[in-house]
Amino acid sequence: MGQFFYKSVTKDGIHSSGQIEAPDRKEAVAVLTARGEFVIELGQKMQGAILQAPASFRLADEMPPKTNIRHISSKEILSFTNQLSSALRA
Repeated sequence: MGQFFYKSVTKDGIHSSGQIEAPDRKEAVAVLTARGEFVIELGQKMQGAILQAPASFRLADEMPPKTNIRHISSKEILSFTNQLSSALRA
């Protein structure tokens, strides 16, 4: 089992940090996620030393791959809103 330090945020926007013991990084993320926390940063502590992740590290391995999302124009938003409004009134 390894010691991991973390920074996380809940769905309510409450930030927290601390240490957790888990067999590996993925399990540490799974435990924190089960608590309802979104992990912002995670590093492993090794016998007196902390292996800190680079500044750009944001759990890329656990995140789904980026999709090709395009910009939605104001005209499309207005059209969608009008259609949704009509559907809700029906």
